Amino acid sequence: MIVEFVVDTLGNPKKVKAITGPEILGREAMDVINKSKWIPAKVDGRKVESIKYQPIVFKLWNM
Repeated sequence: MIVEFVVDTLGNPKKVKAITGPEILGREAMDVINKSKWIPAKVDGRKVESIKYQPIVFKLWNM
């Protein structure tokens, strides 16, 4: 599962979308990204928005 999103200058994710994997797992992956805080990218010492591609691995098993 790969999740694509933009990290704004405050470190908040936005425009989050799952670009691979099953839809139900994509919703969970997007929730994880939306609840997290990121370190913004810097260019010439200034914080800038950046696009991230975050792989997320789910391990599923029967109980």
